Parts: sequence; structure tokens; C-alpha cells
Amino acid sequence: MIKKHSLIFLLQILVLFPQLVYAQQTPAPTTGNITPAPVTAGGGSTGGSVTLGNPLGQGTTLLGFFQSLLAAVMVLAVPIIVFFIILAGFKYVTARGNATKVGEAHMALLYAILGGVLILGAQALLVIIESTVNSFAA
Repeated sequence: MIKKHSLIFLLQILVLFPQLVYAQQTPAPTTGNITPAPVTAGGGSTGGSVTLGNPLGQGTTLLGFFQSLLAAVMVLAVPIIVFFIILAGFKYVTARGNATKVGEAHMALLYAILGGVLILGAQALLVIIESTVNSFAA
């Protein structure tokens, strides 16, 4: 019991110690004559221009938006598809010849493969649309 408590205490020290080390120091108070900055009515804008960045990334066209969107989906979808294929394989192994469990594993594998084909099909469709649009633009 004492080992358990001392281990928990040690882990708490190790977890909390970096917060103490990286804590922000407060600056020393300045002495002397402090005058506040003048405040102008209406916010004191200097009339400078405000520019907004493109929230959709680097692409300025609809096709560029779909490319960046599909790239983000691919980053998320590929590990999920691999996980479900591994899960279906695990279901096959644990089925041990039970017909209903083998059927469930078969359907899980089928759905995982269909999801992968759907994602790859979207990528292929985007490439086809891009080449078609580029051929009309030329």
C-alpha cells in the first residue's frame, strides 16, 4: 500500500513539475511617473485597411477547395479504414467457425473495403474533373 501511494506521489510530482518550471514570471513593477495613454472617442482607428486571409487554404478556386478538403479527409479516413480492416480480421479470428460471427466479420470487412473504395473513388473523380476542367480552359 505504501509503495502504491509513493508511486502515485512520484508520478504527480513528475507531471506537475514542468508546470512549475515553465510558469511565466511577472515583471517587476516600474517606478516613477506613469502617465496613461490618451484615449480617443470612437476607438481611435487610424483608417488602415483590414485584410482577411482565405480560410479555405491556399486554393482560390472551387477545385482547389475540393482538393484541400479531400486531402484532409484522406488524412483522417485512411487510418480509420485500416483500423476497421484490422477489426474485421480480429472478428474472423475470434469467430472460431461460428457461422453468424463469420458472417458479421465478412460484412465488417466488406464495409471497410467499400469505405476505402469510396474514398479512393472520390480522389479519382476529383482528378478526372480537374483534367476535364483544365482541358476546357486550354
